[in-house]
Amino acid sequence: VVSLTQVIAVSVSDVPGGLHQVLEYLAEADINVEYVYAFITVSGKHAYVVLRVEDNDKASELLASKGIELVTEADIQAL
Repeated sequence: VVSLTQVIAVSVSDVPGGLHQVLEYLAEADINVEYVYAFITVSGKHAYVVLRVEDNDKASELLASKGIELVTEADIQAL
């Protein structure tokens, strides 16, 4: 069985606690996170984090307004 799920992705610093601020913003806005996948970029300076949240549009708007860099499918394919 295969299914497609819409997700969002962000870029965070590849340091301990780099994801903390993203999760803090989502928690403050009462946006639930269902699951997370993360991997580092080739440069090793940033990590890409793929998140399944309850409201992709609301989460994307919120994170962009807070200065969190959203990652596109093209960005990930370019790795």
